[in-house]
Amino acid sequence: MKEIKESGSYTGPRKYLKQRDQPLEIPMDCVRRLCDAIDKTFDEKISFQEMQAYVEENRTQLPIDDEILHQMF
Repeated sequence: MKEIKESGSYTGPRKYLKQRDQPLEIPMDCVRRLCDAIDKTFDEKISFQEMQAYVEENRTQLPIDDEILHQMF
């Protein structure tokens, strides 16, 4: 938002100019914690069954279909 504000070309509501810029990457710490939560066998590998079980346990927060899981795996 800082760059947009400085360019002077923004025409939207001014309240949005006060928002901070979001990081473009997911921090590695978050990725590691997620992988640790999914890996139930602690073998440092995530199997399809572990990923499927994790999604099933968190279905209300993770609306991911089995087809998408297959594509991800």
